[in-house]
Amino acid sequence: MDREEDLEFLGEKLYDVIYPKHADLTPKLTGMLLELPGDVIIQMLQDEALLTKALERALAALQPETSSSRRQSQEKICASDSSDQDEVEMIGEKLFALVRDIEPAHCADITGMLLEMEPDTLRKILSDRTLLEVAVQRAKSARVCLHSHHGKPCDQRV
Repeated sequence: MDREEDLEFLGEKLYDVIYPKHADLTPKLTGMLLELPGDVIIQMLQDEALLTKALERALAALQPETSSSRRQSQEKICASDSSDQDEVEMIGEKLFALVRDIEPAHCADITGMLLEMEPDTLRKILSDRTLLEVAVQRAKSARVCLHSHHGKPCDQRV
């Protein structure tokens, strides 16, 4: 098995385990966990407590901020919103061009998935071809799992 097949296999297994508990967030959570090293993912698949802890951390990262910090953040966001949108758009355009070179058939989907990452992470990915290729491969694996099974867990073939 090569690295691409390994990631696809792990992505399918993660998807199957996550789907029953978090159906609406399964693609996002699977993608987040696929960022971890392969040996850690294998351990999580073998140890439900470890997987549960990792999912709790991933879900916590997806939770909205507390209301008091949200108000403070909103004030800052209003001031910098247009410049942030311009930066995200610029990053998106650069990212799309690079992803199209690596995976032309699905560059729009993969770019959209990658744009869910933090801007700092995206800047690192844009500056390092190896990081970009790994990120594209992980997004592609999560996409293949999701789309090949019409949004159902990978073990429930249509």
